[in-house]
Amino acid sequence: MGSEDIVREFDVCSNHVTVHVPAHCAGEGLLDSERNVRYSQQQASNSWNQHADDNGRNEGCAQKPSCGQERTDARSGQHTDKANPSPSDSLPAVYLHVHDGDGSEVLRLCRELGCRDFVLAAIRPRCWNDDLTPWECPGLFADDAPFAGKAAEQLRLLEGEVIPRVEGDAPRKPEQRVLAGYSLAGLFATWATFNSAAFGRVASASGSL
Repeated sequence: MGSEDIVREFDVCSNHVTVHVPAHCAGEGLLDSERNVRYSQQQASNSWNQHADDNGRNEGCAQKPSCGQERTDARSGQHTDKANPSPSDSLPAVYLHVHDGDGSEVLRLCRELGCRDFVLAAIRPRCWNDDLTPWECPGLFADDAPFAGKAAEQLRLLEGEVIPRVEGDAPRKPEQRVLAGYSLAGLFATWATFNSAAFGRVASASGSL
């Protein structure tokens, strides 16, 4: 991450999402503050109501997401209060589950390798071991808690809430949508491509297959 990025952060159902948009792609897509606040509040309310009404699928979500937790800032030093950058339709959108951090290290390494620009949504799940496993299974060691197998719930959250909030204000869809992950998130990415039509590409780095 560097001066090239505008960053937006929000929390949804105990997942923290950091969206990195190249600044040169966000200029004309910025929304006025008042409209963005209304949009965020409506989206959060609709998402929570749908999640809570869906036969108890909100298990594990301790509290209703707060619109006040959402913020946008240009980390190049320019302040864009609550502005909502829209991903360009000419760029891929990459959704990456991360164990910690905000995905900025991935962007840095990609740029060192000369990769083209892309929109990155780094998702830090509520519980890495539970939310990214497609099935229940014992822990790796005797004292480890078992894996809860909540990948289907995480995929519904990704499709129904995270993607709409990341892409909802874009004038057109991104060029392509990619799901990526390392280790357990690599397993989730591979499994999700067989259970969702939302993603055209997948990157599984050292997936826990």
